[in-house]
Amino acid sequence: MPAATTNKPITQSTNVIVHPLVLLSVVDHYNRVARNTKKRVVGVLLGQNNGKTVNVANSFAVPFEEDERDPSVWFLDHNYVESMNDMFKKVNAREKMIGWYHSGPKLRASDLEINELFKRYTPNPVLVIVDDGTATTKTFMHVPSQIEAEEAEEIGVEHLLRDIKDNAVGTLSTRVTDQLNSLKGLWSRLEEIRDYLQKVVNNELPVNHQIIYNLQDIFNLLPNLNVAEMVKSFSVKTNDQLLVIYLSSLIRAVIALHNLINNKIENLKGEKKTETRLDAKTFHKRVRHFLNVWKTSSSSSDSPFQGVNAILIIVSDISEENPYQKSTAFQATSLNCSLAEVLEQLKQGDRQVPIEIHKLSKDVSHNQKVFESIISKITEGDQKKVGLLLKEKPSGKFYDEWLNIFKQHKDNLEEVDISSGIATALAVKDEEELRTIRTASKISITMMNRFINVVTTIVDDEKETTHDQLSDKIENILYSKDDKWLSSQKTLQDVDFERTDICYAPIIQSGGKYNFKATAQSDNNLLHDGTILCSLGVRYKSYCSNIGRTILIDPTKDQEKTYEFLLDLQRRLLEWIKDGVKISDVYKKALKYIKMKRPELADKFVKNLGHGMGIEFRESNYILNLKNDKEFQAGMVLNLFTGFVDLENPKATDAKNKVYALWIIDTVRVGNDSAVSFTEGNKNLDSICFSLKDSNESEQEDTKKANKRPTKPAQTARSAARKSAILKTKFRSEEKDEESIEQRRKRHQEELAAQKQADGLARFGNGVDHKAKQPQEAFRKFESYKRDTALPKEVKDLKIIVDQRNESIILPVFGFAVPFHISTLKNVNKSEEGEYIYLRLNFLTPGQASGKKEDMVTFTYRSTDPLLADIYKGILDLKKSAAKKEAERKEMADLIQQDKLIELKGRRPSHRLSDVFVRPGLEGKRVPGELEIHENGLQSCNSWQEKNQASDVQFDETGNRKRKFRYGDEDELGAEQEERRRRILLNKEFKAFAEKISESSEGSLDVDIPFRDIGFQGVPFRTNVLLQPTTECFVHLTDPPFLVVTITDIEIAHLERVQFGLKNFDLVFIFKDYSRPPLHINTIPMNQLENTINQDPADFYSQGGWSFLKLHNDASDSASEYQQSEDEYEESSSNESSYDDEASDVAVVQGSETEESDDSAPDWDELEEKAPDERKHGTKRANDSEEELENSKRVRR
Repeated sequence: MPAATTNKPITQSTNVIVHPLVLLSVVDHYNRVARNTKKRVVGVLLGQNNGKTVNVANSFAVPFEEDERDPSVWFLDHNYVESMNDMFKKVNAREKMIGWYHSGPKLRASDLEINELFKRYTPNPVLVIVDDGTATTKTFMHVPSQIEAEEAEEIGVEHLLRDIKDNAVGTLSTRVTDQLNSLKGLWSRLEEIRDYLQKVVNNELPVNHQIIYNLQDIFNLLPNLNVAEMVKSFSVKTNDQLLVIYLSSLIRAVIALHNLINNKIENLKGEKKTETRLDAKTFHKRVRHFLNVWKTSSSSSDSPFQGVNAILIIVSDISEENPYQKSTAFQATSLNCSLAEVLEQLKQGDRQVPIEIHKLSKDVSHNQKVFESIISKITEGDQKKVGLLLKEKPSGKFYDEWLNIFKQHKDNLEEVDISSGIATALAVKDEEELRTIRTASKISITMMNRFINVVTTIVDDEKETTHDQLSDKIENILYSKDDKWLSSQKTLQDVDFERTDICYAPIIQSGGKYNFKATAQSDNNLLHDGTILCSLGVRYKSYCSNIGRTILIDPTKDQEKTYEFLLDLQRRLLEWIKDGVKISDVYKKALKYIKMKRPELADKFVKNLGHGMGIEFRESNYILNLKNDKEFQAGMVLNLFTGFVDLENPKATDAKNKVYALWIIDTVRVGNDSAVSFTEGNKNLDSICFSLKDSNESEQEDTKKANKRPTKPAQTARSAARKSAILKTKFRSEEKDEESIEQRRKRHQEELAAQKQADGLARFGNGVDHKAKQPQEAFRKFESYKRDTALPKEVKDLKIIVDQRNESIILPVFGFAVPFHISTLKNVNKSEEGEYIYLRLNFLTPGQASGKKEDMVTFTYRSTDPLLADIYKGILDLKKSAAKKEAERKEMADLIQQDKLIELKGRRPSHRLSDVFVRPGLEGKRVPGELEIHENGLQSCNSWQEKNQASDVQFDETGNRKRKFRYGDEDELGAEQEERRRRILLNKEFKAFAEKISESSEGSLDVDIPFRDIGFQGVPFRTNVLLQPTTECFVHLTDPPFLVVTITDIEIAHLERVQFGLKNFDLVFIFKDYSRPPLHINTIPMNQLENTINQDPADFYSQGGWSFLKLHNDASDSASEYQQSEDEYEESSSNESSYDDEASDVAVVQGSETEESDDSAPDWDELEEKAPDERKHGTKRANDSEEELENSKRVRR
């Protein structure tokens, strides 16, 4: 991604400061790459530009190649530039990309093009070159420059120059040159010796024996090249070298031939794979459909074919710029493929489709005869009206040859544009085409899911990316061969990805700028985390699909409401779009519905609802707008586009979120009764709405809304009782008695509800929970060392010291040893660059009154010493150890110091339960133990078992000496009998031990026993288990996870989904401690409630039988339809729960209320006894109204 730079223009008064480190880096780059060559090197300059001064402080080399013969041919790896720039930003974010350099020495023509490339990263790039002073064209503005250095840089440069030697560096060329010079010197000496000896032979010089002896010694040292051994060794050496050269050439030739064969095989496979196969059956079927449309429409006055007697569809070279043409669409539909340079001739005939195939050749005269024969058949008869696609402009040699012949007969023919007729014939798709479009839609859905995941990751990680970069990333999912994610999806296993393509580059819009036009494209603006729109289309086997979604980040309630309305509008459009309905009528219905429900959105609605789609992405004859009176036909495929643009969001704090837009785009098929979406999914509010707010912020907002919401008194359910159609009894006297019993029960429930209401108002007066303990902020103080003398002795060396004992880190800061407690350290990072190791320590920012200048958040240390890695590891280990200790301290904070256990003297064997297992188990192997009663053994507090905290402890499977009996050796029946006897004995042991617990505590502690007879099946967690009530609890103790709920902790017990026709219902417990989440017990069988019929069928029919299924009267039905009142907030339940007076603070929410009964009615204990009889006789069976059923179905999001 291009680096963000300040747009400061460079003027003549701008001063450029180049640091010597930059020059050294450029010199090193040149010596490594282009020394002793004519090449030049190119790199990037980093620094700062404040407008008046350009400070070049750093640089890095870039791979660069150029052609010396052709200056316009050059290559610069801009991907490498972006990657290196990102790495340098991590080290020093203040250094921006400000320009580039090259080693010159002159400006070249390609410098302007390279400079344009660097303008992508900085608007005014600086170019630094080595100028030799020659006159050049002033294509770049020369600015004064100087070399300045900081003190550290000067020391480094002086140190580097001190180590540089004057001796030339030995290279191969210098060695060869030196050897050549030495041979020349030897040759000159030999010539002098020859001249001397020649003069001695000619008696020009006297014989000097000393010189002759020396020459003789020299000649004796010369080897004899004519020796057989010398000749043999030289030949062997030469032959070996020649053999190696021959073998290497032979191997290269074999490899090249092997690659050539493989290439031929791959090309053959590719040709077979891409071989075009024509389906004759499909061809005849589709062409016959086309002829039928042509025939049936010819009789009408407004025929799209305009009465033509011949149709010419010419397909030449397919244009990549406009792949969606009706000629190619017709050819692909009829032949199930796309062929270039084909001229098809169809004439109106009988049911059979006559086919004539004309072969063309390179002979122009032969082709002319073929074209003449085709034109002669067109001109047969009286009518000479020929249909053409006049808006298309074919090209190519084939079309030119045809056009030359056709012009000669053009005057005798009447040309008519049949684009509308072709579109009408191709609008309806058969099953094979629909199957292909479904596959394309699956690919579109999968890519949209990937897009949503990518966007949420980018927004969550706060990364910066532009719309066009994100569009390219999504598009590469389809084209990238390395990315196997798309082909690995289970729904796309049968897809031939070689025949997939993108309809258009994915369109991504955000940041308040939204364009709904067909020409919209992704711009280069950064992705903004507000309202994000995306649409993408995929072609499969030439057939198109399209999908578009809206992503909402931290939306307001109004935005959510508007999107829900848009979703509802699309559902209604799918219902309105059906066979035989006019397109304009559907648009009118949509506009009318908007004006009725949300009139403020009428002018924000899109001008068209999409278009027809098939092989052509946009079938212009089927634009879904107010002006199109064409009718929908079953089998058509539409790109359904619904949306609102230029919506205002006044509550937004970000200016880019003030204006937003919403759209939902789907590929749908028109049916006889409604339309069906092929791209259903990921458009509900839960799927596209994401929140990035802090949980604390959301909780505060919810609290404010809850405080503002007015509290409503408990609603009476007298009207609900009146609506009941169940016959209570046959006799009025019995009805009065039974109603009085029910009234007493209901009044007790009302009393409980009123009591809970009063308790709630008293508890949460002024919006504060008076009973709850208010959390108090406590600050812990850490003291690493009490005095300076406690510091380690190693601090004198000014090194980083990790003190494990005192849990502190000592850092050298400006020559001082500064200790930091490990709890103040946020994190530590280590990175390596070259020979240096960087250690970065980030500290927590305390809440203090001083300013940011006194707070040092980050320390970064650089060193070449590998011990810095050990220090990094020591800091991590110390932080882990401190975090573990702090976690243990918090977990142990609520534990109470227990008194020493006092054993029961004299009764120990009888008060012990041997060989029992504890659950949850302790760490390690599951080992049996003993459970013993002590005088002060049980304390009301949480337990701590081997660093595992548990609130409920269970002991099971006692196995004393009775379990040592060997049983089951005779037969299986005896084993089963012995197992039953063993269980009876174990149960007796547990019961006897429980009674001893109660006796030892003198009645202050009783053991609760579940009532298995009234237990029921339910799903409190993930599996269906048996749930059993006890006197004080509601438990499941068989398999983990266990469930123990104290009844006194429950405030409300609510029955959900109690409706006729459902097989299950749910039970929800709401606790008095509102910080504790409600407990849901799901999937309770309905037969736990509906056992009235099976228990006593005769009595069931005597009480009225199925008369309770009668509908309500018309008055109640009309009153309940489309009516919102306070009854919507009432929740009904068809089951009653009751407890004794001690547990009467648990209320079951009821949705009905009856008149008060007199005081002579039975008391509460008597009602408890009569309740089973009432349930048996079916006297209590509520029948919900339609409004109550809708309320019970309402899902709270």
